[in-house]
Amino acid sequence: MNPAILYTRRPPNEATTLDLLNAGGYVLKQGAGLYVLLPLGTMLLRSIESVIHQEAQSAGFYELRAPALQNSELWESSGRLERFSECMFFTKGNNAVDYVLGASAEEVYTKLADVKMPGESLAIYSLGERFRNEYRPTSGLVRSNVFRLADFYYVGSDADDVRNKGIPKLAGLLESAFKQLGFDAKLALRVFDNDLDEANRGALYSYWTESESKQCQVYSCPQCGQHYRTKLDYCPTCHSGTVQIDAAELGDVSYLNNSISKGMLSAGLIQSESYMAIAGIGVTRCMQLLAEKCRCGNGFVWPQNIAPFEVQIISNKARLSEATELADKMQTFSHRILLDDRDCGLGRKFIDADLIGAPIRITLGKNTPAGVFELLREERIKEEISLSALLQRMEE
Repeated sequence: MNPAILYTRRPPNEATTLDLLNAGGYVLKQGAGLYVLLPLGTMLLRSIESVIHQEAQSAGFYELRAPALQNSELWESSGRLERFSECMFFTKGNNAVDYVLGASAEEVYTKLADVKMPGESLAIYSLGERFRNEYRPTSGLVRSNVFRLADFYYVGSDADDVRNKGIPKLAGLLESAFKQLGFDAKLALRVFDNDLDEANRGALYSYWTESESKQCQVYSCPQCGQHYRTKLDYCPTCHSGTVQIDAAELGDVSYLNNSISKGMLSAGLIQSESYMAIAGIGVTRCMQLLAEKCRCGNGFVWPQNIAPFEVQIISNKARLSEATELADKMQTFSHRILLDDRDCGLGRKFIDADLIGAPIRITLGKNTPAGVFELLREERIKEEISLSALLQRMEE
């Protein structure tokens, strides 16, 4: 039996999307803000990350990997340790050095930029686990203590280059990635009071989608179509009243100016000042938000480029041998084939198939004769199809 269906179970009545991810064997909660990604969840995560890698490299960004454990001296020198200490995890090494578990990696890559070729800008990204000591981790994968984050950095010694080239480059990358993932991501501007500190004023764009998780609120202007992440009663653009929308942030773009490097320079940790624009995509968060978008009844229908399995074959016991032969033939067209060969009734298999969400489902049951199958494609419209017609369809 394929391990992808080891953890499936019947979903509860009036299930939330997170309930379906639990019932489908994607995630298993270990505690507040802590989730194990099971085989299906890991496969889904890998597909999402593959899209992000492809888009980042097409945009000219180079992948690096920062250690999760970072010397707290870096954060202290930049001034962010004091500002963010309440949401960070701390530990001490055997060498009596204080460390933090990385919530992000701006300091690490600022130090890296200090040893690059003078006058050159860096376009780099990192995809890995991040740690935030959330006071009330809620909404499943949308807000948790340990999560996967893709963060992108454009760092250089020329402030104009970072502002005029780096920021549009980052925004274009995020927009392209969200489109490939199937999100209709909307952009919201951040409007800040001038009394806020420089780093917080730097947040520029927030990409969001409507969400049942209510992770954030967006204030939208029905008149001019502008969206804002800061609470506003009236639109600054056209002065019309705004409407509050329950949403979740997919990612954002920020300009940090020299706010990271100036403290590190003063502390003697780097030799020269640099400017930085950053962007981030919450990858595990995207899993749950994509599940909301792809929900179909008490299950999912994943797009082909994201689906853990492209094709699922389910069969009654009498036609299992025929189903096995079909699965072998289908391997010619896709390696993401799931044959449910468990010794259980079709009813249970249908419930699990809805949760697994393969865009193509083939059923061998008593309603069709040998050599004829029930085909269910993305639109979830049933049709009966012969073996030759099915194989021809897969070639198209």
